[in-house]
Amino acid sequence: MISRFLKTKFHVPALRTGSVSRPRLLEHLQLGLNEGCKLTLVSAPAGYGKTTLVAEWIDTILNDRKATTRIAWLSLDEEDNDTARFLGYLVSALRTIDETPGQSTPGLLGMPQLPPLSIIFDEIINDLVGLDYKTILFLDDYHVITNPKLQEALEYFIEHQPPSFHLALTTREDPPFSLARMRAKGQLTEIRAHDLRFRLEEAHQFFNQFLIRSLTYFPAQRFFKSTHEPTPR
Repeated sequence: MISRFLKTKFHVPALRTGSVSRPRLLEHLQLGLNEGCKLTLVSAPAGYGKTTLVAEWIDTILNDRKATTRIAWLSLDEEDNDTARFLGYLVSALRTIDETPGQSTPGLLGMPQLPPLSIIFDEIINDLVGLDYKTILFLDDYHVITNPKLQEALEYFIEHQPPSFHLALTTREDPPFSLARMRAKGQLTEIRAHDLRFRLEEAHQFFNQFLIRSLTYFPAQRFFKSTHEPTPR
């Protein structure tokens, strides 16, 4: 287990000023959370605005004075395919909001040989059961995780996580989970590339906010020579 963690991996992305609001998608995300879905999957290629959407959702949750939901964030990279590193960062992300989760995992992760991952996740799950508020853990760029053991362990975690816990993934590719089974059981909320594409009114808002305002006005005569201007000899 690594002894020091890069704290910026736990930073929730800030909502960009002037970004196009996506109320229809926010309503879909919130509905899944309210109805007790276990997993939110925001899956689309690069450049589709996954992180921007999630940042707006988080901002909406945190600004709801009636909500008691707490947010944990972990930005993933390829080095997190190391099992002990991944688990260490996951537990540390959860502990940014509460010291309860993963109290016994440092000892387990520090063992010369890791115990079965299901045992480690059982400890995390049992700690999460004791929380009296809703928790959402966001794993950003989940497509970088290719370790089959971690994939299998995380699916086990999703299957057994308590009702007060919710997992959200942003990814360029679908994880190798049993997504069809989750859909059938009503455990999955999905946002796909076709959902993220702008509708007409959203495109109109985008052009108004970002393009038209960024254009600097130049008098037409700076670009076009008058037809009456004499031709130099």
